Amino acid sequence: MVTPIPLSGVAVALDVGRRSHIALVGGGDKTTLLHALGDQLRGRVVLTTTTRMGADQHDGRRVLLDPTDDEVVAAADTAPVVVWTRVDGGKAIGVDPARCDAWFAATDHVVVRLTALAVGLVDALRVLGPAVRVLAIAALTADR
Repeated sequence: MVTPIPLSGVAVALDVGRRSHIALVGGGDKTTLLHALGDQLRGRVVLTTTTRMGADQHDGRRVLLDPTDDEVVAAADTAPVVVWTRVDGGKAIGVDPARCDAWFAATDHVVVRLTALAVGLVDALRVLGPAVRVLAIAALTADR
């Protein structure tokens, strides 16, 4: 049985601790969940993507384009920050996944929209279908 989780309580439902590196993978609502977590997590929070997303989908947050790691950490000290590589024709272009690991070493939370391929789930999604997408969106967290 699936129990719906109110968006306003997703960080509590996922049992996100004081530090987390969260990957959002799936067929939809990754951006909504990304920003909900940005609202709920405390401390230094980085929100990003490894794929493309609308350049207007920053939820009013400060956006850094191709910053240094030090710039990301400094910006995250004051409020959750959105990080992209660049904006091209109305689309925000995501970052290299390895950069997320570097930011996590120096911040409290990194929430990243991933492509299925980036985390090696593409074959599972093809075989198991939409139910895996829901689980991946809701449950792919990795506290360190």
